[in-house]
Amino acid sequence: MTSNILNWYHRIGTVMAKKSTDHQTIETPMKACVVMTGNDKPNDAAVLSRLVILNFNKFLKREELQTVSEVAEHTDRFSKFLGLILQNYPTIRKTFFARLQSNQNYLSDQGFEGRTVNNWAIILAGLECVNNLLPGLSIWFENFEGFRSEICSAIRKEQSLHTEHNPIHEFFQSMEHYATQRFDPSSEPPGKYFTLDHRHFRIKEFEVVRDHTGAVIYQGPILAIHLKRVWNALQDIRASIASEISMSVLESHLMNSSYFLDKSVQMLLTKSMGAKKEGNVRCYILNIDELLSKGMMEELIEKAREYEKTRVQRLTF
Repeated sequence: MTSNILNWYHRIGTVMAKKSTDHQTIETPMKACVVMTGNDKPNDAAVLSRLVILNFNKFLKREELQTVSEVAEHTDRFSKFLGLILQNYPTIRKTFFARLQSNQNYLSDQGFEGRTVNNWAIILAGLECVNNLLPGLSIWFENFEGFRSEICSAIRKEQSLHTEHNPIHEFFQSMEHYATQRFDPSSEPPGKYFTLDHRHFRIKEFEVVRDHTGAVIYQGPILAIHLKRVWNALQDIRASIASEISMSVLESHLMNSSYFLDKSVQMLLTKSMGAKKEGNVRCYILNIDELLSKGMMEELIEKAREYEKTRVQRLTF
């Protein structure tokens, strides 16, 4: 897959064999960009430099859901989008390259370099051209400077994650995957449940954390994780992270990370599915603000909030 992405970036197509015995091939030329989706991000530096990475959260907030329908109000305009470009190609081309240069200068001034500047400048310039083609959507571009600022923040997050690459990030990604997308193989309908859930982690919206001298080092939302339970669950389903590193190495990296607040903190968690009582267990406490600032475990944190809202009902009925 890596070689394909490198070729696509340079407009080199692909060739694959047909399902026949005469050695015929199918050639696919590459003349445009490629849009791909997936659960796992590549970690090859050469590939990352040729991609624009967008992290999507499947948990849309209520105010965000209300704006989705606005797209349907403009479907007739989008169906004529290509025609508008072809009719006004000289003007659009001139506008696009002017915007491209402007966005390249902007991204360079923000301290970005190389393909990061070129890749994102193309996208930003294209978006600005949409505003010229479809003036009815001008309201979407009223705060374009704010949007560019958010893009820069997203790029810096990706770069920091790549620079700080360590097993902790892989562990967080694996945790989130099995807590929001993969059902426990031993569960059956209609009571299917995720591999990791309220038995393994819990959120507290406000917690005061102190150091060994009693001084306050953090006040705010925390994520409590029972690392031993999580690790055992990942080993049981043979998750790749459980075979790549040991739990002791993971603990060492975790305690030396910026996410770590405390360990061996007593926290109430359910021991098994369907249990009506919770028991005190010792958990690692992580800084949610720091996790979110790095774009880590956003969906898992939302899932933890869901569990907290239904906690009383779950333990009562």
